[in-house]
Amino acid sequence: MIAISPHAIAATLTVACIAAAACGGSSSTKATSSPAPAQTTAPQATQPPAATPTPEGCPTSPAPLPTFAAGRPSAKGVSAWPQFQHDARHSSQSDVVGPQTGDIGWQRALEGNVTPGAAIAADGTIYASSNAGVLHALDPDTGADRWTFDGGGRYGSDLSSAPLVLADGMIIWPGPRAMLFALDAAGALLWMHQLDSFALSPVLIAPGSIAVADMSGALHVLDFGRTQAHERWKNDLGNSGESFGSPAVGDDGTIYATAGNRIVALQDARDHGEILWHFDIASGTEVSPAVSRDGVAIFGTNDDFEYGIDSDDGKELWRYPRTSLSYSSPAVTDGGLVYFGDHKGYMNVVDVNTGCLVVRYQGGDEVWTAPAIDARGDVYFGTKGGHILGFTFAGEKLFDIATGAIVDSYPAIAADGTLIIGSVNGTLYAIR
Repeated sequence: MIAISPHAIAATLTVACIAAAACGGSSSTKATSSPAPAQTTAPQATQPPAATPTPEGCPTSPAPLPTFAAGRPSAKGVSAWPQFQHDARHSSQSDVVGPQTGDIGWQRALEGNVTPGAAIAADGTIYASSNAGVLHALDPDTGADRWTFDGGGRYGSDLSSAPLVLADGMIIWPGPRAMLFALDAAGALLWMHQLDSFALSPVLIAPGSIAVADMSGALHVLDFGRTQAHERWKNDLGNSGESFGSPAVGDDGTIYATAGNRIVALQDARDHGEILWHFDIASGTEVSPAVSRDGVAIFGTNDDFEYGIDSDDGKELWRYPRTSLSYSSPAVTDGGLVYFGDHKGYMNVVDVNTGCLVVRYQGGDEVWTAPAIDARGDVYFGTKGGHILGFTFAGEKLFDIATGAIVDSYPAIAADGTLIIGSVNGTLYAIR
């Protein structure tokens, strides 16, 4: 039984930059770059005065909110959410409208904490797993198994990773035992590839080639077919630190990875990964990067800031003062909005070019997931306190579902608008 929050958490909507370094900030001494159940619903949120002090270049009063399209059905034969954070750039944005009422269509108990995120095939099949290390292919209407595949071990990590579903139906799953598993759409094993450490989410960089990071801090590029895969190169990112982030890929093919205290941009040079630049901070990072269509790389960190980095030279464009660390991987939409959560309970939305705050939502506890964003800007996320939340872009709370345990599973949106998200309580939820 799902416990329901006895009170609605008020949404906070702020349109302003909220500290002197929020927009167009210059580099600090800390950061350097180098070349090379039921739910409760709150009323419409109010819009308070702009926060002060307001840095130069950001608005001093609330600005009009952007508008979004009404949404459209996913193209026939195309997956609605085929990978970690929806796509290679990590936009986390669907082209359909997500749930509006928080009704639970079904819930499915798995074998362990549902920390991994789901991916969805073109036919609607949901691929989901728990830390117990069993991949489930689920019927989207009922949550019943179509098949299962046992990876032969447990994860032993609280990181949210997800399978990659290819256009031909192949599933590449970062499973237990530091292993990548390739399966066909019927659940038959095609090949396995051993990595150095816990495998993070793979991303397609070219037909027949993927990039995948492991927790040791290495980035691997593999060439693969239907029967085998082989490693073409590996790069330690010039850093001895661990990696907790899955790589993102820009429209120009540049690969962005995080490890230790840095974000790194690399080019696939066929026989090696050429580091184009890296941007370092004094503290570490525990999230994945994202990159906009026009080449702004987003770097979430364990210091007090979220960074926008110029993808051409690795220089800081802006920093937004979260004033807390973040376990929420950033997302950047086609429309130029950057979303990221923080440990103060906010899901923040800033302009990708300036870092100026557009809007933010208060979830009541530390945000431990990336967002899922629908076609009209509604946003969905989970918290350390165990809540699954939905907000309209303007700040009206759509729903608040209390699961009774941490929600750190990165959400996905199916073609019919159903939100798929798990909880450490061992349950995967389909919310409509």
